[in-house]
Amino acid sequence: MTLTGNRSVRLVALLAAALAASTPLGADVMIPSTGFSTGAGAAPADFRTDVRVFNPTGVGVLVTPTFYRQANSGAGIAAATITQGNFTVPARGQVAFDNIIGVFFNQPRGSFGPVRFQTNAPLVVSSATNNYNGCGNGSISGQWIPGIDLSLAFQAGELVQLATGTDPNSGYRSNVVFVNPGSQAANVTAVLRKGDGSLLALALFQIPGNGFKQINNFKTDFAPGVATTDTNLWLEFTSDQKVLSYASVINNASGDPFAVVALPPPAGASFASFLSTPDPKAGQAVTFGSQSTNSPLTYFWNWGDGSSEYGGLVMQHTFAAPGTYRVYLTVVNAAGGSTTAKDIVVTAP
Repeated sequence: MTLTGNRSVRLVALLAAALAASTPLGADVMIPSTGFSTGAGAAPADFRTDVRVFNPTGVGVLVTPTFYRQANSGAGIAAATITQGNFTVPARGQVAFDNIIGVFFNQPRGSFGPVRFQTNAPLVVSSATNNYNGCGNGSISGQWIPGIDLSLAFQAGELVQLATGTDPNSGYRSNVVFVNPGSQAANVTAVLRKGDGSLLALALFQIPGNGFKQINNFKTDFAPGVATTDTNLWLEFTSDQKVLSYASVINNASGDPFAVVALPPPAGASFASFLSTPDPKAGQAVTFGSQSTNSPLTYFWNWGDGSSEYGGLVMQHTFAAPGTYRVYLTVVNAAGGSTTAKDIVVTAP
């Protein structure tokens, strides 16, 4: 049978669609934290990150790695971008980089930060940051840290199964890392909650482009400082830019860690965001407007001066005295919700 006219056109279109659907998608994967550094202790820690890059396809792929060195970043300063060319991963093969920061990127001790891998095919990246002096007998101890595809960068998310304790020799401690894979600075609100959902503490910070922020001490990095023992904590975050997040939860007695990767909120959950009138004055009404998405059903405003209330899209509040007030907005709908906060500087009238 000969195909003619519209039938052949339709067949060509179907074949093109099938080929497009079967074309491998590119990979953009980031290890959120790597290091090559010396730590404290009688036998000083010797941290090195070992990386494995796996190619699941049937053809070799060319990969471009980039290291965003954080030594001088922060306070609005972008991380240094370090590149050392490309490498090829053979078909159905794996390439190893032991101490990738020192050996592949030729960086000195004291270097740390995320590493990004980009290619035009599927890719699996895994890493272990090991302490080569961790056991004191030639053995090593360390933690697996996954390579996270940048499609999993979100403006809101949750980290579960966090823990903290007051005894450094028992219980657990948690380190939380946020990575900004974009070029524009990200303003992040991180809210630490108890298992019952009640608010425990909060942190506000800015991450420069290609930078990261590590919360490694719940007593000093959150406000108020967390001085409690609890193995049933969780964290929610919101950001004005897409970020990656993971947590390292460490047993204080053994030093054994495990990694927790942030998950997005349920589809359709409300995302909290708000603006306020500029240059607010004490004794004068300040207008706050919610920019929250996905049709919140409830709005809860905490004004940071000891008062709070349920309200709506637009609210007014008067601060009695000059000062800096941390204002919270929590929005919730049937699918879920989130909390965000901003510091409002109120001056004298």
